[in-house]
Amino acid sequence: MLFNSYEFIFIFLPIVLFGFFTLTHFKSPVLSIGWLVADSLFFYGY
Repeated sequence: MLFNSYEFIFIFLPIVLFGFFTLTHFKSPVLSIGWLVADSLFFYGY
C-alpha cells in the first residue's frame, strides 16, 4: 500500500483518523496512541 494509492486515501486513512479521534474524545490518550501504533504496524506489514 502506497501513500498515494486509492486504497490508502479512501479506506485506510479515514478508518485510522476516525478511530484516533473517537478514542481521543471518549477514552484515554494512551488508547489513542496504542491505536496509532497498531495501525502503523498494520500499514508496515501490509
